[in-house]
Amino acid sequence: MPRVRNSAPGVTPRAPDAAAVSLLARGATEAEKFRHYAAIVAANGGKVNPAGLATVLGVRGLNADGARHATRATRAYDDFIVVLTSDGHVNEFSGATHPGNAWSPKARDVDGDTKGDVGTIRPGNFLAEPHGPQFGGPSFSLRTADGNPRLPGWRDTDQDGRVSERERTASVRRADSLTEVLFHPDSAFSVGCQTLAPNDWERFVEAVGGPAAHFTYTLVDG
Repeated sequence: MPRVRNSAPGVTPRAPDAAAVSLLARGATEAEKFRHYAAIVAANGGKVNPAGLATVLGVRGLNADGARHATRATRAYDDFIVVLTSDGHVNEFSGATHPGNAWSPKARDVDGDTKGDVGTIRPGNFLAEPHGPQFGGPSFSLRTADGNPRLPGWRDTDQDGRVSERERTASVRRADSLTEVLFHPDSAFSVGCQTLAPNDWERFVEAVGGPAAHFTYTLVDG
């Protein structure tokens, strides 16, 4: 696994060798999967099952079949999400670690053009806590590893559905952040949250420990 240095609390930069983040071949045992995904979490500065909490790993730009793709604002569940439980179980899901919408009046206008600039949280390590019902199911609110509700992010200032390197650089220079970032069902409502399909949501909630659960979340680029 690549060695990654943290540039700020709660932020893990993109690994220099993103290809090192991969899924295991079909047929791997649950124990092999647990070791593999736990190693990715650890290599990116995360803790696996601290104090017995579930650990969620999100892999952006890599789907559940291992195929890589460019990240865009879309309502497709084209990223890979895995839940590692303290008793060694592995639960795999398709999800979206990107916005479902390229533009929203609810998004902050960071460049002063009067248009809302939808955000995408940057890879890093986060804490999740219960937030209450949202969009037909329980939800969880994200904070940085040190408890800050403002998450470092990138903003799509030209509303084309993708965050270019130029936009990333500008976001870092402005110290852009996102607030009220949730795990919730249904990407149709997402302007920066982490989502799963409604028919997978109940299983995800059960895997992390129920609607009142706290868990850790590590997001990496695939």
